[in-house]
Amino acid sequence: MTAVTGTGYGWLATLSTPVSPDNWSLTSGLGRLSGVLLDAAGTGLGELAVPVWRWCGLAATAVAVALLWLRRARLGPVYALALSLLAVFALGPAFRPWYALWALFLIAAAAPDGRIRRWAAVGSGVLALALLPSGAPPDVMRMTLAVGGGALGALALWWMFEMSGPATLPSRARTAA
Repeated sequence: MTAVTGTGYGWLATLSTPVSPDNWSLTSGLGRLSGVLLDAAGTGLGELAVPVWRWCGLAATAVAVALLWLRRARLGPVYALALSLLAVFALGPAFRPWYALWALFLIAAAAPDGRIRRWAAVGSGVLALALLPSGAPPDVMRMTLAVGGGALGALALWWMFEMSGPATLPSRARTAA
C-alpha cells in the first residue's frame, strides 16, 4: 500500500520507537532489574537481560493467545480477543498506557455481566479521557472539549429517547420499565 499510495517508507524506522531503552513495559523493567543484578554479580551478562526478558514476554504472549484461541467457543470470540489484547499489553515489549484501551473497550462490551465488566467500563472511560497518544496528560482545553462533547452526547441521547416515546422502545425495554 505504501508503494501504491506513494507516501514513502519513512514509517518503517518508527516501528522500533516503542521498544526504546527507556520503555517501562513489564518485560523491559524485569530485564533492566536483572541486568543490574547480573552486572553487580560480575557476570558480564547484564546487557543480554532486557532482550531475553522481551523474548520471554513475547513467548508468554503467544502461549496466552493460543490458549485463549482454543477457548474462544466457551469465552466468546470477542471476549477471547479482548483477553488476548490484554496479554499483548501486559507482556509485550512495548508499553504505552493507551494500549490498555485496546483490551478494556472490548472487555467492557463482551465480558460476562459482573464486576469485571463494570471495572473495564470505568477503566476505559477514565483512560480514554486521561490519556493522549503522546502519553502526556490532557491540558485544560482538551479536557473542556472532552467533557463538553460528553455532555452534548448525553443530551442528544436524552433528547432522542424523550422524542421517541414509549411505543418505539424495544419490547425488552418496555417490560423492564
